[in-house]
Amino acid sequence: MPFDINMAYNLVIQACNDPYIGYSQPQRTSIQLGVNYRTYCDCASLMSWACYQAGAWPSNPWFSTIDEPTWLQQAGFTRMRANASPWQPGDILTHDEGSAEYGPYSHTEMVYQGTGGTSGYTMGAHGTNNGRTPFPDQVSIRTYISDASWWEWLYRPGGTVIPAYHWTQRNTNQYGALTQDEIYANAILTYYELVNLGFSQAAAAGVMGNIEHEGQFNPAQWEGTAVVDVWNQPGKGYGMMQYTPPNKYKVYADHKGIDVSDADANGPCQIQWIDDSSFYNPVSQEYNTSQFNGSSQQMIGNPHYGISYANYKLLTDPADAANVWMRSWERPTDPGATQSIREASARYWYYEILNNFPSNPGVIVPASIWPWLPGVINNLKYRKLLH
Repeated sequence: MPFDINMAYNLVIQACNDPYIGYSQPQRTSIQLGVNYRTYCDCASLMSWACYQAGAWPSNPWFSTIDEPTWLQQAGFTRMRANASPWQPGDILTHDEGSAEYGPYSHTEMVYQGTGGTSGYTMGAHGTNNGRTPFPDQVSIRTYISDASWWEWLYRPGGTVIPAYHWTQRNTNQYGALTQDEIYANAILTYYELVNLGFSQAAAAGVMGNIEHEGQFNPAQWEGTAVVDVWNQPGKGYGMMQYTPPNKYKVYADHKGIDVSDADANGPCQIQWIDDSSFYNPVSQEYNTSQFNGSSQQMIGNPHYGISYANYKLLTDPADAANVWMRSWERPTDPGATQSIREASARYWYYEILNNFPSNPGVIVPASIWPWLPGVINNLKYRKLLH
């Protein structure tokens, strides 16, 4: 069959989400999907396996980073410098390729999502860090952005990856800007961003219940009384979580090189913000993760008083999680006024996660039905009454 980059892209996603696939060089060719015992790959064998399964060669070459360039170009990939073109899903990146001199320093991964320019989120087999990396994280989708300052070469396939779901945003202070279908697609993408950050299904649903109430899943939602595109507005909110003031988020987006007008970059960045403990925000004068305060005044009397951000991620009840997130992270003046609304929304999203969400957000649909996908989602899923 002809090589299908969509299939290869999805296979790498599935491998990254499979809890039984880990990293090993001695067992690099044992990778299997969907089994209940551990199998393994390394960075290059994962690319070789996925591309072979998608029709790149009649037999699997099980290449290493030394001969990867030859095999990829034979399959129709175009080789260019990693800083030569904006990254696209399905691009394969290499570092210190093609030479035995570099040995263990050679590496390769696939672009999961570009963030504008020569940067993005990658996915692949990362290694074990001498046994310190948890097994599920050894082959995974990266939760941080990398760029061409480290990656050196990019291999672009002769085709286009069509993600099944795209972020949508509208830059406005008017509520109800997104359609129900657009909200649902953004919610799917939000959920998988949270899962990749280690949130349980219930904890993710709790955050999503708050997002729906705060910014209605619109990454470019300004507070109703805010002036659009004025970032320094004390007391006004922006985005899905209504970052207040708006420039608290904007300085982070600028730091990450994110174009906030690009929904496919702005949406993921807003979720990544909540988990980035390395960034000291000059506007809020704290590290991003410090916004979560399980000992806040609003948490007094709550059975989870004093809960840490790490332990929030482990909560198992969606309504409980929505209440804790509201009181520890959002911290509205009168939390009781909207508690039941946020809890109900979290229960709804938890039900959708368990019953109707796709197994991963990168499932590819034929290009011929892509224009009708929002309507398909709308007809297949339960109707949602938005607040």
